[in-house]
Amino acid sequence: MNPRRRYYIVWQSKINSGSRTQTAVLPSFTGPSVPVFNAPGGLVVQIPDGDFRRQIQTLSQQPGMDYLNTLANRTDVNWQPVKLAFNTWHYKQEGLTQAGAVLVAVAVAWAVGPGGAGLISSATTTMGMMGNAVMSSLASQAAIALINSKGNVGEALRTTPFKVLVSKFP
Repeated sequence: MNPRRRYYIVWQSKINSGSRTQTAVLPSFTGPSVPVFNAPGGLVVQIPDGDFRRQIQTLSQQPGMDYLNTLANRTDVNWQPVKLAFNTWHYKQEGLTQAGAVLVAVAVAWAVGPGGAGLISSATTTMGMMGNAVMSSLASQAAIALINSKGNVGEALRTTPFKVLVSKFP
């Protein structure tokens, strides 16, 4: 369950996998006599889901668990099956490091320059400077998303903020 990591100056990769299994443990009793269980209305015993008779037979052979045979022969015992959890995972995550993203953002801002604002208005006005900032920001985010998705344009468009922009168009 230790993740494998590869970390370079501009790219990082992390791979991890594992599993988790839930188990149930019934109490065991050791001593000179078998314990006596009494409850008004009967007993409720939870046991892992499966072949009840085989589980009782197997468990009762273990030290301190022979009381299960006594319970199995009683009519006032409510045997409740319990589902145990089992799950596995495997993931791989990779993309630009923060330093890599900064380098891409700086390169895109330099490449877009004041010319990007010309699409909105004159670069010398306040509106033009704001337009340039917006264009640089969107272009940087697009470039980073495209790099992180390894050139998969569809995946890049599903990342923020492009999923919001794409969802606005029919």
